Amino acid sequence: MSDERLLAWKGVQSAIDPDARFGWKSATTFFFGYKESIAMTEDGIITAMKVEPGNASDPKAFPDLMKQTAETGLVVKEVLADRAYGSFTNLKLLAKDEITPTIKLNAMMLYGHQDEQKEKFLYHKDSESVECPAGHHSTRKAKMGRKNGNECQRLTFFFDVDKCSTCPLQEGCYKPGSKSKTYSVPIVPDFKQNAVEYHESEAFKKRYKMRYKIEQKNNELKTHHGLANSQYS
Repeated sequence: MSDERLLAWKGVQSAIDPDARFGWKSATTFFFGYKESIAMTEDGIITAMKVEPGNASDPKAFPDLMKQTAETGLVVKEVLADRAYGSFTNLKLLAKDEITPTIKLNAMMLYGHQDEQKEKFLYHKDSESVECPAGHHSTRKAKMGRKNGNECQRLTFFFDVDKCSTCPLQEGCYKPGSKSKTYSVPIVPDFKQNAVEYHESEAFKKRYKMRYKIEQKNNELKTHHGLANSQYS
């Protein structure tokens, strides 16, 4: 990082190659340069490519790869991809066109945020209310978040703060002086629920084994076509 060519943005930008950036292959392995994302058919024909700085987001490249592929005239029925592409937005994009998402989902997408304190709250379907660990019931509920946003809407339950302020179990649950106390759960849309159920199926496991072909193609591009290193600056 002491190289004089790494000038601005705390060593992220190079005077020789101002568009290159540091990217990460793992928690301990990084590189300086560019990242290429490709889409291809199962028989190895590349249908789309996107080259970006090394710190670019994988999920954000996905819509452009799909757009490029559609422009070739191909009709896509299934997408095989690793968990980097399994975002809420991308799953929604595939569901809109009824495309099967054979995509490895990460823990957050599968299970959401796990909170030990929140697991002690009980939902009562008949009264459509939530009971807290102290036995108090929510007073009202409301949907929060954009209906067509890039993440799940949340169903938020509100509690009587007068009870919370004197509750003996408030530690870790209610912050003294707060004007509200809420408990929220995600409203899981059908496309996400379907993707999760498919992810756990034998059909998914069988089809996902075919994803090795994209790694073969990446190796071919790097080994035989010069994508491993920049040829010019």
